[in-house]
Amino acid sequence: MVKFINKTVVLSLILIASYVFFIGDTWAMGLSVDPARLVGEIRENKKISFVLMVYNDTEDPGIYDVYADDFPDWFEITPAQFRLYPGDNQKVNIEVKPEKAGSFVVNISVVGRLLNRKSFNAASGLKIPLTLEVVEDGSAGSFWYYIISATLIIFILLIFLISCRKKRSFWQKTMTRTEDSVDWLLYHNEKWYHKLIRIIKKKL
Repeated sequence: MVKFINKTVVLSLILIASYVFFIGDTWAMGLSVDPARLVGEIRENKKISFVLMVYNDTEDPGIYDVYADDFPDWFEITPAQFRLYPGDNQKVNIEVKPEKAGSFVVNISVVGRLLNRKSFNAASGLKIPLTLEVVEDGSAGSFWYYIISATLIIFILLIFLISCRKKRSFWQKTMTRTEDSVDWLLYHNEKWYHKLIRIIKKKL
């Protein structure tokens, strides 16, 4: 019977401690954040920014830490740690640069510790889900697209220039032949004109 009572007491203490740590202390801290959820869409290896407001609604000052539960290398959080006095708030900038494509849900933890709670200085906090839709970066495809497009444009320009040169050569030859024909006609017309004059002179 005594063992049963002891087990019951221990179990009750564990439940009470869990409640204080996970629920009671969060409420006692008066910790609140805005917004309660973050959502974004970005290409891989590109940056996206979020803003999170943290409030101290208690009558005691506290120290707060903000961090990402997963993919810490993707995140740059400023400030990552700060102090808030009663009634104060802090703007936290969160920059994310995902390194691979896909759908991700990362929890942003905000943990606070009251400075005046010497008897039971347990930390409490909130988790803000950050949903990211990361689209595959098409920079490599774009690079080859630009290369192929530039090659095609240069090829078309070369064909155009060659065609213009051929046309120019054709017109030059045509003009040369026309000039030769005109010279030939003038020459023969001149001979005919002289012959006619000679004949007229003889008859006179």
